[in-house]
Amino acid sequence: MEFSGDLFQYDTEERLNAFETSPSSERTVVFIGGLGDGFNAVPFLEPLYKSISALGWSLTQVQLSSSVDGFGTSNLQTDCRQLDTLVEYLKSKRQKKHIVFIGHSTGSQDCYWHNKNGKHNQDINGYILQAPCSDRQYLESLENYQYLVDLSTKMKNDGNGQEIMPRKAHWSPITGDRFYSLAAKFGDDDVFSTDFTDDEIKKLFEGVDRPIVWVYGEKDEYYMPSNGDPQKSIDRFMRLVPAIKEGHLIPNADHCITDKGAQQVFCKVVSDFLTVIDKA
Repeated sequence: MEFSGDLFQYDTEERLNAFETSPSSERTVVFIGGLGDGFNAVPFLEPLYKSISALGWSLTQVQLSSSVDGFGTSNLQTDCRQLDTLVEYLKSKRQKKHIVFIGHSTGSQDCYWHNKNGKHNQDINGYILQAPCSDRQYLESLENYQYLVDLSTKMKNDGNGQEIMPRKAHWSPITGDRFYSLAAKFGDDDVFSTDFTDDEIKKLFEGVDRPIVWVYGEKDEYYMPSNGDPQKSIDRFMRLVPAIKEGHLIPNADHCITDKGAQQVFCKVVSDFLTVIDKA
């Protein structure tokens, strides 16, 4: 996978960069990766770029402090602040008039958090959540889950939440605070779990009012069977959250959408949404 474009620094103090393909466009789609992701993280980016560039949109891949292995010592609040800095830069320095966020996996939490709390959330035309699976419900299936949640809870309560968890907690170094956020019920990252009550979902999404497109993959390996039927989950979240304007279940799509046919279906979902924005 290769792209040509502009590599630019949008935050000089924290030395954070972004890469934009087709930089002359006034409209850009910002891709936000999940845990462990950096540039060119998922295989659908190339067909996605071809699809959106045909409509006159550029693709911007963003580096955050939480990118690659940094997520374990960062948090959603920091991501949100840095995304606001990116939006400021895109509008003031790169003359962007329309911006859409695509969050992949845990990047969907960034989209949720920015939609709810971002200083510049009103500058975002829409948020596309691709594979917004519950980290907690996946982690619950793993060995030592309860022990590690209890440990992270104790670390937080003892004022040691910023210390690193034992090596067996995760494949990347992770603080007690971030592990708790991902793994504990009602942690900051726990916003897509299917075992919430209707009232809990409504409360979580209070203040989330910018348009959302919700996209599951039919074969997502991180959407646990115990989570229930994915189409029913989509329908339920759409019923409870007015901001969710569209919901899609992509046939044959795994977490990263590796199937080429599924990639084309996802690209059409994105392109159709951008077309609606262009006509508004």
